[in-house]
Amino acid sequence: MKVTNLSSVKSVSNGLNIFIEILAKKFEPLKIYSFCRIIKSNNRLGCFTTSLDKNEPHYFLLIIMESSTRNEHEVQDFCRSHYSEGKITILSHGVETIKESIQKNNRFFITILNQGSLLYNSTGMLAQDNEIKFEPSQNFEKAKKHFEHRIKLAQGFLDAAADSYANQHYAIAVFLTHQVIEQCTIALIRVNLAYRSDIHHLGRQLDLCCCFSEEPSNLFRSNKDDLLLFEILLKSYSQARYKDTFKVDSDAADKLVSKAYAFFELTKEICTSKIADFKLQNEMQIEMGVGFE
Repeated sequence: MKVTNLSSVKSVSNGLNIFIEILAKKFEPLKIYSFCRIIKSNNRLGCFTTSLDKNEPHYFLLIIMESSTRNEHEVQDFCRSHYSEGKITILSHGVETIKESIQKNNRFFITILNQGSLLYNSTGMLAQDNEIKFEPSQNFEKAKKHFEHRIKLAQGFLDAAADSYANQHYAIAVFLTHQVIEQCTIALIRVNLAYRSDIHHLGRQLDLCCCFSEEPSNLFRSNKDDLLLFEILLKSYSQARYKDTFKVDSDAADKLVSKAYAFFELTKEICTSKIADFKLQNEMQIEMGVGFE
């Protein structure tokens, strides 16, 4: 597997180019950027098997709309049903929202507009705009603040999940586990990407995490057994509260609560490492006497 920032990739597959045209025709965006791509290669060659050499790409796209009305779920569903060569994780935001975020020194949008690959422009011009100035000295404090807030919420839900499991309220324990994972993925995305995610779907949250680390997704989606448990976790968000028929046995609840503990620790490890990087960057700037402009 290799992960490539598309700013250094000059071409994309014909299949993606065709899909981008279909996507643009359907939603009429102003611009479409790609900010990451993951390529998983499946190679097989042997005496007793048919040779196979297949690449499965996962593209991460930002679509910029003229309107501020969010259409992200519709766009993601469209990608899922119309692009078959691989996977697309897509984010959609209005141009005014992005302009306001840039004025607030938002690392996520500024990085994509400066370094991402511009795949579509309604004006027909695919040349990048002038580079946007970014002030990096705020990275450490912002990341630290958001991490401490979200990890505290995750810890509270984790304690409650453990109590519910101990009292044999298995469906409630799994619902609370869902809340743990949601808070952790929000923290991971905010710290690593500086993106304020309001997706509220664990599958898509984990997909977005893949653009900086596949470890969070792999913890829940590595094999068939994991996927069955993950499906129970997804259903718990609504069914544990509103459907009397939603039941979870002790074994599934035990495994999911255990995964929540593991995910909680993984989140702390990934986030604290990133925050430490930001702190080191600030300290190096100070030592060099350069300062931030």
